[in-house]
Amino acid sequence: MPVCPTCGNTVEAHTTVCPFCERRIRQRGGRKRRPASPVHVVNLEAGMPSSQEALVRLRNALNTARQRGKKVVKIIHGYGSHGVGGTLRHVVRRELNAQVRRGVVRVVIRGEDFHAANPSLDMVLAMYPALRNDPDFNHRNEGVTLVVL
Repeated sequence: MPVCPTCGNTVEAHTTVCPFCERRIRQRGGRKRRPASPVHVVNLEAGMPSSQEALVRLRNALNTARQRGKKVVKIIHGYGSHGVGGTLRHVVRRELNAQVRRGVVRVVIRGEDFHAANPSLDMVLAMYPALRNDPDFNHRNEGVTLVVL
């Protein structure tokens, strides 16, 4: 798999914009462009930040997504290494739930609830059908959280 020359994350071969740092990736040949995804991906666990640093990055990422007109933000916070869910995961989800209560964020979808059998997702999937193509859809990944702005 190719690597983004800016952030060093592995990206899919057909990608023209890195889903992690959102920098344009130069492609060779005449490949067709895919429609822009409504999802803004943020990797909060990259670089192993402290909880406070991750919260600052989270708030900045949500603001950036709003400015770019993105409606859904996928936050990669990881699950943790001790088998019980890491501090970063808990801190991020607590902050997102607080933002829902303040009306800053519309919906928070935990990765473990991001599957077709979840009836509470029906409206979100109807609004953003491209989410069905997300690699974490139906995988119950506890290391991610999706946010609808």
